[in-house]
Amino acid sequence: MSGCTIRALLDSGSETSLISSNAASKCGLQLTPFSGKVSGIGGSTSSSISAMTTAFVKLLDGRTLPITFRVLDQVTANLPSKDLPYERWPHIFLHKLADPLFHKSSPVDAIFGADIFSHILLNHKIDSVRGSPTLLSTRLGWVAIGSFSYGVKRTVHFQRSAYDDQPKVRYINRYSNSPTTAQRPTEHSELRTCLPSPTITLESVPVEDDWEEDKLGVWKIAESERKVVFGNVANGRTIARTNTESLNTTSSTFSATELIPLNRNQIWNKYFEQRVLENQPKFFHAPSVMSVSGASGSFNLTPSLITLPSSTKSNSLPPACQALAVQIDRTAQVLDQQLSRMFELESVQECSPMTPEELKAEEIFARQSYQLPNGRFCVPILLKRPVTELGDSRRIALRRLFQLESRFKKNQDLYHQYSEFMLEYLTLGHMSPVSPPTCGQKVYYLPHHAVFRQDNPTSKIRVVFNGSQRTTTGYSLNDILHTGPKLLPNILEIVTRFRQHLYVFTGDIKQMFRNINIVPHERDLLRILWRSDPNLPIQDYCLNTVTYGTTSAPYLANKVIQSLAKIGRETHPLASEILANRTYVDDCHGGGRTIEEALKARKDIVSLLSSGGFELRKWAANHPDILSQLPREHLLPAHSSVEFSTEEEKSLKILGLLWNPSADNFHYVSSPVPDIRTKRDLASQIGRIFDPLGWLMPVAVQARSIQRSVCLAKYDWDENLSFDLQAQWKVFASDFNNLPKITIPRLMSFSEDRDWLVGFADASERAYAAVVYHVNCSSSPPTVRLVLARARMAPIKQESLPRLELLAAELLSKMFSKVSPLFPHVSIDQQIAFSDSTIALSWITANPAPLWKVFVGNRVAKILDNLPADRWFHVRSSENPADLASRGALPSQIAQSSLWWTGPSWLSSPQIEWPCKKVSADLNDPLVDAERRAKCPLLCATVAQIDDFQLEQKFSNWSNLRRVVAWSLRFAYNCTHPSEKHSGALEAGELQNAEDCLIRRTQQHFLKDQLKDVQSHKPKDRLTKTLGLFIDPKGILRVGGRLSNADLPFQAQHPALLPKDSHLTKIIIASAHEQLLHVGPRTTLAWLRQKYW
Repeated sequence: MSGCTIRALLDSGSETSLISSNAASKCGLQLTPFSGKVSGIGGSTSSSISAMTTAFVKLLDGRTLPITFRVLDQVTANLPSKDLPYERWPHIFLHKLADPLFHKSSPVDAIFGADIFSHILLNHKIDSVRGSPTLLSTRLGWVAIGSFSYGVKRTVHFQRSAYDDQPKVRYINRYSNSPTTAQRPTEHSELRTCLPSPTITLESVPVEDDWEEDKLGVWKIAESERKVVFGNVANGRTIARTNTESLNTTSSTFSATELIPLNRNQIWNKYFEQRVLENQPKFFHAPSVMSVSGASGSFNLTPSLITLPSSTKSNSLPPACQALAVQIDRTAQVLDQQLSRMFELESVQECSPMTPEELKAEEIFARQSYQLPNGRFCVPILLKRPVTELGDSRRIALRRLFQLESRFKKNQDLYHQYSEFMLEYLTLGHMSPVSPPTCGQKVYYLPHHAVFRQDNPTSKIRVVFNGSQRTTTGYSLNDILHTGPKLLPNILEIVTRFRQHLYVFTGDIKQMFRNINIVPHERDLLRILWRSDPNLPIQDYCLNTVTYGTTSAPYLANKVIQSLAKIGRETHPLASEILANRTYVDDCHGGGRTIEEALKARKDIVSLLSSGGFELRKWAANHPDILSQLPREHLLPAHSSVEFSTEEEKSLKILGLLWNPSADNFHYVSSPVPDIRTKRDLASQIGRIFDPLGWLMPVAVQARSIQRSVCLAKYDWDENLSFDLQAQWKVFASDFNNLPKITIPRLMSFSEDRDWLVGFADASERAYAAVVYHVNCSSSPPTVRLVLARARMAPIKQESLPRLELLAAELLSKMFSKVSPLFPHVSIDQQIAFSDSTIALSWITANPAPLWKVFVGNRVAKILDNLPADRWFHVRSSENPADLASRGALPSQIAQSSLWWTGPSWLSSPQIEWPCKKVSADLNDPLVDAERRAKCPLLCATVAQIDDFQLEQKFSNWSNLRRVVAWSLRFAYNCTHPSEKHSGALEAGELQNAEDCLIRRTQQHFLKDQLKDVQSHKPKDRLTKTLGLFIDPKGILRVGGRLSNADLPFQAQHPALLPKDSHLTKIIIASAHEQLLHVGPRTTLAWLRQKYW
């Protein structure tokens, strides 16, 4: 049989097989017209199917396999995307590959889907040697699968230590001069193909792989291949033997000047050749197709060369082939999804209860935590899994320490700061020296490193301990710890309460984490390695306090503060309220209407915190008398501002909210905004705008509008943006410097009965927004303060403007429900909402309200749950401050906008003069009436030309099909018998009824003539007479005969007749074959004839 050769992918995730139109034409395949669409990741629909065809694939054993293809213009892009360094894996080519040129980037002509995948895959596998692909056996030949990272070069360093006489292997990033400053190469190193990649993290974590496991074997090969050459080593990799760890005088020492220039690929190839020859391939029986393709969360597409018969002659067919797996770069997809959420309709987020894990963490804390005699709290680290799941972590911590010491040699200032930090840790008792672990003792070593603030590299360092470093078992300490529920209060609550007192102070809890002890029996899980001098022996230490870097640390710290607040509720009521409601991480604030009240609160909080072993530092206040009698070194430096953000936020943002105590106002600080060139640059900069209260929401919308334009234009992440978009960002970035000029008064004066909450909502084609103000009418003139603003970008799927206005009203109603608890003295009658959309107000205030369509009805219901209809009024667009947020504005524009900061001018007038205009719902307006449901909805039936057996053809598993039909029949029964509803698991009778229903459908379609003949008085059909066909009481056509006299069940005496061409017959046979563990055809047929014929 003549044929043509094409290149195909093996993809068990594809529901059908595909072929390109060029390949079908080249092979001379006959095409049948067909119409359809191809949907891919995320439900996206791309190419259209124009035709279908059938061809035969030639297998290794000479047999052929029929495949039905759908025809597309193009199947996929070239795979792999780049040529692979195949010379690293010489052992692969010892096998008969399906494609000897799998490493070459070339076009793909076809995709073998799940319909054919299981017929090609065999049950043998050759395990991967790290750095090389795994080989799978198929009926086309051996195929390779795995992953590989481009652009990562490595140097291998051998070293000896006092712990091990055998050499160790460390990987050093070639893009860096030291192992501790590994940087990501300029070429994107996350692009993966089918080969496992050696990964190097930003901290240059040494890679644990087969070189490490078989270090002696590698060393022997290196020794046999080395050539003693001094001088220029540019033509080969360098292996330097050094003694990097000296614990005692007996440790082995090598000369640091002895260089062994080697050919890296030569060692690599010889190592793998030896592994292949010494270790025969290990085979395994694949439990299922899905366990092979898509492993480890990868999207695996396996290209192969196949042969299709055609009229075109081929002199020779290539050897059967291989495979290559490509993991789709999901990083860009995740970023796209995160960005797209910004433009989607806002979903209602309800407060969810604690999860079982969070409840368990609370229970462990309550049971195991206690206070020491000195007042300090002692808490558990919240283990959720046995510590036996942890493996060895000392070697990794040891190598990290060596890397750290290498950095110290190049940066003496870092060394001195780090040493001082660790000395303070030891002096204060936050860590203690311990002996090395004994045999069987379970310990965990935390690697540690220094962290600087990116915006201030000269600031004091902070040492971070890495609880996420995996051990040899693959688990880290954080993997076996509870995270605990989130206890951090909302920043809106903190800032709003901070604005309520006339006189206020703030303070920072000194070393909050480190003033909470860990229960002694769990401290072995918080070990570190350290020495102050490389010439000293390495010492083991255990950390005695809550450690930053463990997953449970934030919860433990916040929970202790909450517990202290409960303990002092009666003895220290003012301090208890401060800790419970006015503390954000380690920053707390208090105050009073007079200086005396503020001083009393300060004394109370100092006393309560002292009882728990805590101390307040960095004091600041808006009046100097509040700070009297406090040591000068405990105060915030003069002319400094208090920042409302966590340490993590400080290192990530370009915009921050600060309080200036001397001026008693809020202001913003901003970092320089760089120019952008790509979509990735833009997303990075916009994500750094920190505005938790939305006071700069018009600016954020302006920036996100540029991002929305980029998303609509469908730029790739690293594609250069148009000059117009770059120019828009440049204008925005240059104007960003005007933000520090904006100041917002802190004080929000209160009165018991004359305070109002006033909100505004608006929408545009860009975004929809809402803003809430606090108005105190007891003063003259009334004072107006901006409380909260929120905005959402309009969804990319275009919605009508009235619907967007309704979304803005819904957003405003939810903001009222969030803000009003912070103003308990403001009743619902003193809350007013304004919108400039008469259509949206008609939907909200209609009384009696008609039955609205789902979109409008659901949102109106939620709006009225939060704010009654009589609290909604109309405002002119020119007096709506939310209009600024919905359209976006530059910083210089809102800096001078009184409309934004204090609302319309009439808010500063007495409340009786406010133009609160009611809107009577106009249900006859076409736009209003368009969202009304019909009173008598018509029941329509759509008639379409579809396959009568579309349901059956969607299934390839008989059991699944039968269960789906059984559930459908139960649903139909429950609808018609509401008083006799069935529930629970499916019963045997229901499954049998589903089977009977499917058999009846099939017989009525394929065996119409036989059914009609059986019902006639004188059957004429030969099959009817030969098999003695009859119809049973259930309407199923069955086989008669002498078996009726046998002592057998009815269905065995009279098996149901199944047509040979039906899809149902095929899946019943396939199910029987699998159920009988793939026995021969005769046994399968004998088993089937107990029920079917």
